[in-house]
Amino acid sequence: MPFHPALLDRLECAVRRYGAGTPTDRAELASAISPLGVGLDPDYAEFVERFGGCYVGIPVYGLRNSDLLEHVSVVDLTLRFRRDGWPGTDRGLVVSFDLAGNPLVLTPGGPVTSYDHDTGRACELAQGFATLLDQHAEDWTAPACGPNDWLAEADDPAARTAARLGPRVCVSCPGAAQG
Repeated sequence: MPFHPALLDRLECAVRRYGAGTPTDRAELASAISPLGVGLDPDYAEFVERFGGCYVGIPVYGLRNSDLLEHVSVVDLTLRFRRDGWPGTDRGLVVSFDLAGNPLVLTPGGPVTSYDHDTGRACELAQGFATLLDQHAEDWTAPACGPNDWLAEADDPAARTAARLGPRVCVSCPGAAQG
């Protein structure tokens, strides 16, 4: 599933809120992951080309991540989980991990899987990388951009207080409005 416009809008708002990593072009990314013996997923490559490694509802590791993420590359993260013997990590890139510490493994052009160490079972989380992002990227039309990003449609304090109950417009996120 390629990035559709609504998903791109949500990702861009998340990056404005949490910060981007350093974008990496496909050639550099492909060269860096080549020793891992896995191909480059095109949706993941597009994400890292645009945003680097960053948080967009879930942490997504690249070669150079935002300050919000641990300073470990996707290559080093994958190698770490492989060294620790995590099942399935030999077939893809560990692009993230869940709150329990289970790796999220992206297989090129295929599903995102995880191995739950509590149950001892593997599971498919999403059919592809874009689908995973679509499942986890927050809907930034809700009042999540922060109190200073939302402007009431009136200038005086009483009207702004009343406007909090009505539509507001996010100055950070194009096209986002809160009802």
